Amino acid sequence: MVAMIDRATVYRHREQDQEFAEAWKAAIQASVDELEHKAFQLALDGDSNLITFMLKSHKPETYNPASRVDVGLLGGVILLPEKKSEPE
Repeated sequence: MVAMIDRATVYRHREQDQEFAEAWKAAIQASVDELEHKAFQLALDGDSNLITFMLKSHKPETYNPASRVDVGLLGGVILLPEKKSEPE
């Protein structure tokens, strides 16, 4: 569907009209929900990339183990986590 108005006009309305901005946000969210539903369907149909993506997105603690190291800064001193000891 084509609205036949300039894109800048729509963005200006979004900035100036809170009700329009909320409707815009709701429309985007509805589209994302529909897209997520389609992705789940494709994953269930056997799309291995989408299966991996959906599992990592919705259960990151299980399917996307943290590969980062958390560090801290205290008074200009960098605090590194203690190294895990390796069994001999």
